[in-house]
Amino acid sequence: DMIAEAVVARKLETTGHEILKAVHPHPTMSEAVMEAVADAYGEVIHL
Repeated sequence: DMIAEAVVARKLETTGHEILKAVHPHPTMSEAVMEAVADAYGEVIHL
């Protein structure tokens, strides 16, 4: 689940902001990717 999101993002040369704006189903492990990117940009919601 997390690996798939990272592979697609890398293949499409996705930016961190694009990952933040993408829809992330809840509850899934891909939410952790979104939260990690949000933390990197100082916009983390859940920690």
